Amino acid sequence: MIDSSLVDRVVLVTGASRGIGREMALALLEAGARVAVLASRDSPQLQQTLRMAGERNASHRVIPVIADVREQEACE
Repeated sequence: MIDSSLVDRVVLVTGASRGIGREMALALLEAGARVAVLASRDSPQLQQTLRMAGERNASHRVIPVIADVREQEACE
């Protein structure tokens, strides 16, 4: 469901490879947001999240970011 308040807003979701992070990222995409999906490393789970975004016709609004948010350099 598109939420006009989220259309084209940029949202960062950490832990987007699985679990609640993945569900949040996909829900935000479905609501019309642009979503940076953060994961500490590339993995089959992250690739699955990206495939699922594509299945929702949202691959043009998702940006995969490999970064460990526990490290300051990665956040900068």
